[in-house]
Amino acid sequence: MAEDRPWEALLSEAGRLMKERDAPGAAESFRKAADAAREGDDADAERDAYMGRAEALWQTGDKHTSLLCYDSALKLAEGEDTLEALINIGKGFALLSIGEFVQAEAALKR
Repeated sequence: MAEDRPWEALLSEAGRLMKERDAPGAAESFRKAADAAREGDDADAERDAYMGRAEALWQTGDKHTSLLCYDSALKLAEGEDTLEALINIGKGFALLSIGEFVQAEAALKR
């Protein structure tokens, strides 16, 4: 079932849940926000939701899905050098923290 609330409300809720240290709840709200933003054809909001979801999922221990969210955010930031750099920094440090040094270096050099 599609979420009835706009992506703005869902992103706000996700941010509140992160502050409350409810990473699983935040990850779900970020997922819903990404879906709502995609339905509304707002790539910037969708990218932001993927970035938030990547962090929330990382905190839950779901490293694999978190890295996939970083990749989704990168696709949406394509051609925007500053945003791509910021996303790659997040992904690179995430990879470093789990000992994936070669992949981390590649992300951090982009």
